[in-house]
Amino acid sequence: DATQDQVDKAWKKLMLAIQAMDFVPGDKTELAKLVLQAQSIQLDDYMDGAEKDAFTTAVEQAEQVLLDEDAMKADIDAAYAALETAMSNLVPKPQAGDKTELQKVIDEANIKNGQMDKYVDDAAAKKAFTDALQAANDVNDKEGAQQDEIDAAKMELLTAMAGLRLRADKSSLNEWLEELKAIDLSQYTAESADVVRAVIARAEVLAAQDLGEDEMELIQAMIAEMENAKAQLEKAPAEPEDPENPDDSSKPDDTSK
Repeated sequence: DATQDQVDKAWKKLMLAIQAMDFVPGDKTELAKLVLQAQSIQLDDYMDGAEKDAFTTAVEQAEQVLLDEDAMKADIDAAYAALETAMSNLVPKPQAGDKTELQKVIDEANIKNGQMDKYVDDAAAKKAFTDALQAANDVNDKEGAQQDEIDAAKMELLTAMAGLRLRADKSSLNEWLEELKAIDLSQYTAESADVVRAVIARAEVLAAQDLGEDEMELIQAMIAEMENAKAQLEKAPAEPEDPENPDDSSKPDDTSK
């Protein structure tokens, strides 16, 4: 049977062997590579928060392990695992969107904005347009604006632009008005002259309205009425000569002088 001294020596030898298993010097090559990779990461490309803080801490701890000449394999493995996890947990910032199409729409809107007198005086439509243009410019100037935000601003501006109505060209209507007003209606029958007067009155009301291009059919219909009224004018019959009041050419010469 083993003596107590033999048992004690065997126990001590076993404990030393177990302890040696936990304190094996490790190879830092892979950890060094991972640290270099981590140091090359541009942290400005990632969201602030707990994930970025954990990454910074993991890098610092891994660097300390690299500097520790007595670092054991367990410490190196733990530092590697912590850093690898922290790197994978970093949250990238969303990529900024493409503003090319938004800029094109803004350029078109700026042209319209400098020609607002060409559009029907609709206060609500013009305010919606100027508000949408300002909002689009704000998004266009915003650093890191996201694509959905850019697209929404573009569509809002396009919708507001569509709400602007170009003024109708009333030049032909006004020309016809001047032409009818210049007619000496006393030379025509009362009935046909009254038709012209009524058309002139209606045309003046229409000419005073702020009409949009989508209402050109109203102007065209009124011009057609004016053309027809003029065409229907009838000359008044000549008044018969009064035999009791002949003109001067029919009077006999005055010989009393």
